[in-house]
Amino acid sequence: MRGRWERTYQLHLTEPTSLLWRRRVVFRDALRCRADYRSRYERLKRDLAHAHGADLMAYARNKDDFVNEVLGARDKTQAPTVSYTRKP
Repeated sequence: MRGRWERTYQLHLTEPTSLLWRRRVVFRDALRCRADYRSRYERLKRDLAHAHGADLMAYARNKDDFVNEVLGARDKTQAPTVSYTRKP
C-alpha cells in the first residue's frame, strides 16, 4: 500500500511556443517517426531508472545527451539544443 504522501505522478506544465515546449514537441515527433530512437530511448530510460532509483534529478540529467542528439538531428532551427548545467 502506498503511503499517503508518496509521489506517484509528476506533471510538467509548459507555456505553448516557449523553447521548452518546442523542444518537447519536436522530441516527441522524432520518437514517433523513428523506431531506432524509440528503442534507444526505452533502453536508456530503463538503464537510468535502474541506476538512479528515486534520484529523479540524476535520471533526468543523464537523458540530456540523448535528447540533444535527437533534437540536433531533427531540426536545429525549430528546437535548438540546450546545454544544461550538470551536477557532478
